[in-house]
Amino acid sequence: MSMRALCLESEKQALLIFKQGLKDPWELLSSWEVEHDCCKHWAGVVCDNTTGHVLELHLRKQFEDTLRGFGGTIPHQLGNVSTLRFLSLGGNGVKGGSLQWLPHLPHLEHLDLSGVNLTKSPDWLQVINKLPSLVELHLAGCNLPNIPPLPSVNFTSLVVLDLSSNLFSSVMPGWICNLTSLVTLNLSDNELEGELPNTIGNLASVVTLDLSVNKLGGRLPNSIGNLCNLRYFDLSNNTIGGELFKSSSKCSSYALERLFLQENQLSGEIPNELGQFENLRELDLENNLLGGPIPGTIGRLKYLETLSLAGNQLNGTLPESLGHLSKLLLNENV
Repeated sequence: MSMRALCLESEKQALLIFKQGLKDPWELLSSWEVEHDCCKHWAGVVCDNTTGHVLELHLRKQFEDTLRGFGGTIPHQLGNVSTLRFLSLGGNGVKGGSLQWLPHLPHLEHLDLSGVNLTKSPDWLQVINKLPSLVELHLAGCNLPNIPPLPSVNFTSLVVLDLSSNLFSSVMPGWICNLTSLVTLNLSDNELEGELPNTIGNLASVVTLDLSVNKLGGRLPNSIGNLCNLRYFDLSNNTIGGELFKSSSKCSSYALERLFLQENQLSGEIPNELGQFENLRELDLENNLLGGPIPGTIGRLKYLETLSLAGNQLNGTLPESLGHLSKLLLNENV
């Protein structure tokens, strides 16, 4: 039976300097002792059994409702652990400062700095663009003031992008729609404005799309209908107007299970085409400007559990086939 490789001294020293730069009042890193092997005994550290290189650093705060977390500023010496593939510091009270140490981690695949204050990192996107191996990026609640344009995207293998709860007040940048491997995109709880770009239809792999609580306006682009793998779509609490999508699409079937379009300015009638989302389980169109009858095709959605149509101008009779719903909201209509 082969022996597990010991932690490399250079990486151990880099992690010890990293520890010194953090405020750790709860002694969460008490196991990080110089006399202990960092691969075997240090909390949150995962190494390669063969080489001893540190591959993963799991230091995300475990419970959001507790004070137990780190403070201070992320020391740049973390860039000396060049073999890192997974880095999670999310949920703590640390500050980012300069992120120029990040490009020294060329193999990084998963980066979670959610909740880290990055107000002093105006070049955050240019730095992230130097991480070509990145697969997941979590920068929620980082106080990022803007989401700049990017002439050329280098992290094209990105599968998860979470930039929710920041301070963006621009239009949705075009480079995001070039990330054709995206499965999850979360830009919710910002102040994004303007119209959704028609190129959003390029995100053919996306399963979860959350753009809620922004200031997006205009109409839904026809290309939305080409997102055949989309299961969760939340565009609630914006100012989207016009009619619900009636356009043709390239999809032979739809995966959509949850559709949230409440608190917008959608008008016209609810289209019969909603009946083609045969896997739909939850549909929320509350507080829009929709009128006319409820189409009978909605009643044929056999998996539909929750239908919220309150706060519109709907009239007519209710399709009998809606009797199987577990929740139906129709108040404040005509």
